[in-house]
Amino acid sequence: MSVASRLYYLYRTELRIRLPWYKQRLSKQGIPFIRNYSSQGDATLTIWPCEGDADDAPAAVGDRHYEYAYTVSSSLQWELMGKSVLDVGSAGSFLPSILAALGLKLICLDTREWPMQWPGLQVVRGDLVSLDNTSVLSPESFDAITCISTLEHFGLGRYGDVVDVDGDIKGMHHLRNFLKSDGLMILTIPYGRAEVAYPAHRIYDQGRFQNVITGMEVIDQRFFGPVKIPWRYQPCTQQQAEEISPENGYAIMACVLRKL
Repeated sequence: MSVASRLYYLYRTELRIRLPWYKQRLSKQGIPFIRNYSSQGDATLTIWPCEGDADDAPAAVGDRHYEYAYTVSSSLQWELMGKSVLDVGSAGSFLPSILAALGLKLICLDTREWPMQWPGLQVVRGDLVSLDNTSVLSPESFDAITCISTLEHFGLGRYGDVVDVDGDIKGMHHLRNFLKSDGLMILTIPYGRAEVAYPAHRIYDQGRFQNVITGMEVIDQRFFGPVKIPWRYQPCTQQQAEEISPENGYAIMACVLRKL
């Protein structure tokens, strides 16, 4: 039987009959459907859940799109290329490799193992709140810190870190100590009506935000939120961000801070 015949047979006998169930399962989990199509037993057909690729609906614009763009833009604006930068909560993110490719000299810190290798990028596994295994990080040794969608997780145990209700405040205190005098931090956090969705994340309001950034000043600040279409982000005002209720999601505050 030819490959084409085997593919057609596979579709008629397995895929077409079970397609609704496969669509539901694969679309949610992203699991490929794999079947051997060779009579020799040494070749496979992998079918990925790609339904909706040609959908007329607008492509999603999420919080990460704006967070990454803001971080890269700020890195260029403040001329961080060639500078020593600590990226916090790096594991699994595309951002550190982008920043390293721009010429930033990165040390990446996360509670999880992350075997990423790229020139100008070093990975350290440690807990910023408890300072476990962070002795390789010296006080006042970084020109800048990037903390992108990470602070809100400090002390909640979601990523294997030590549970501490004030983990975000303590973590920011340690980060400030790692910065050189007048050092910068590029920070993004969920913003709106204050809430702790334990153990997932925190949502900050102005009160909690000001408590967290003690000893630092805001030199740039922007907001992005699901204002018109839920979960499709766009630039918004601070007032619009503060009006988003937790059940409808949250906005993102992106800012650049300077150590006082």
